[in-house]
Amino acid sequence: MHIVGTAGHVDHGKSSLVEALTGTNPDRWLEERLRGMTLDLGFARLRFDDGIEGGIVDVPGHERFLHNMLAGAAGMELLLLVIAANEGVRPQTLEHLQILQYLNVRRTLVVLTKRDLLSSAELERVQRDISDALQGTIAAEAPVYAVSTVTGEGLAELCEAIHSALAALPPRDARAPAFLPIDRVFALTGHGTIVTGTLMQGEIAIGDELRLTPLGKNVRVRSLHVFGERLERVSGGSRVAVNVPAVDRHEISRGAVLASPQFEPSATLDVDFRPLPEASAMLRRRTPVRVYLGSAEIFGQLVIPSEAPQAVILSGATEGRAVEEQTGSEERAQLHLRKSTVVYPGEAFVVRRLSPKDILGGGTIVAAGAARGETAR
Repeated sequence: MHIVGTAGHVDHGKSSLVEALTGTNPDRWLEERLRGMTLDLGFARLRFDDGIEGGIVDVPGHERFLHNMLAGAAGMELLLLVIAANEGVRPQTLEHLQILQYLNVRRTLVVLTKRDLLSSAELERVQRDISDALQGTIAAEAPVYAVSTVTGEGLAELCEAIHSALAALPPRDARAPAFLPIDRVFALTGHGTIVTGTLMQGEIAIGDELRLTPLGKNVRVRSLHVFGERLERVSGGSRVAVNVPAVDRHEISRGAVLASPQFEPSATLDVDFRPLPEASAMLRRRTPVRVYLGSAEIFGQLVIPSEAPQAVILSGATEGRAVEEQTGSEERAQLHLRKSTVVYPGEAFVVRRLSPKDILGGGTIVAAGAARGETAR
């Protein structure tokens, strides 16, 4: 399984698209359905006849719920960038793309929804405008599929494109130690606590002993489910529900990690950091930040060595260099977190200001580091 993620501005039809593709309404809460607006993460399973499948993570599009979007974005491999044909690229479209350039997206498909509201001539004009607006982003040069969830037009072609993209994605490393950021916790009568998330790497089998961080408690896996299907073993890239009955659900919350016991928590992380060009003026040697790792939001400080070069905007972009064009030069830095967490080398992260919550940049984890006389305050 691979993870398919939605992104885009509020009210551009992300949830309706997921329902049209899968038959599942990803809006889990009654308030979401009454308001017609996604507030939290939603999930659905997309299965093809030949066995290829994707776990869809639907994210909220409103800027007030960007923290929820970030909690579900880390596992995305195939991005469906959803843009309403009658509105075009909007602020949250671009903000989501800014975030996703730092994460694990390998392929992007642009989906124009509400095509039934425009004539063919209007649609052609809108597609040209959108293509211009997406230059310099990870969606530049991405194929565009115009669809209508009302008439069904274009959905078959989009499904074929999703199938092809999923088939081409490489598998995640099954030999790596298991690492599952938790994005949802609940309890079932007779079963106890269930945690869910995207298995970022490795495998989990029934009977495995794993560790919950930051709780610091070892737990044994009682059962595993993928979208309601009971399995004996799951591999990286799956949307997994793990039954850990020995823990009370109130001891765990979104942002915790279920992982192999070999991971040791740390509050100091060595990272490779790439700032957004427009954020360079907001960065100091020690900048208070919100750090987004997996499904967690953790307060801390971004510490950039005084000898590090200033961010430089790269020019002369060609196909395949859209991400570099949007970011400054990469530099080694440290993250000092207010609470310890576990990470794996190569894990992606995003940082925002404390207030206002502007995106500053992101990068990848190099290793849990040793503090250099700096602490988060």
